[in-house]
Amino acid sequence: MYAQGTNATGGIGAKGRELLHEMERLGIILDATHLCDDSFPEALDHFHGPVWASHSNCRTLVPHNRQFTDEQIRELISRDAVIGRCSTHGCSCRGGNAARRLRNRPA
Repeated sequence: MYAQGTNATGGIGAKGRELLHEMERLGIILDATHLCDDSFPEALDHFHGPVWASHSNCRTLVPHNRQFTDEQIRELISRDAVIGRCSTHGCSCRGGNAARRLRNRPA
């Protein structure tokens, strides 16, 4: 195993760091979409190539650990990452209507 994903905990470990180094050497883009909260910062700390999040949402609207926190989104933006929105029912509606929660969110 190279990294921990959705519903897991833990970092990327030595094998994960080796893989990131090889991905960087080969010019492969890191997709941060399914990294768990523990693996996310460690992966970004050890990978200096291009990053993207192929299919994600913000946890503020879709409260599930599979989605990115505001802090993680800020980190992706600081890395000039491309962030793709996931619009399937399971990714955009978990826990209720995301649009309604956004409208009712305090400013």
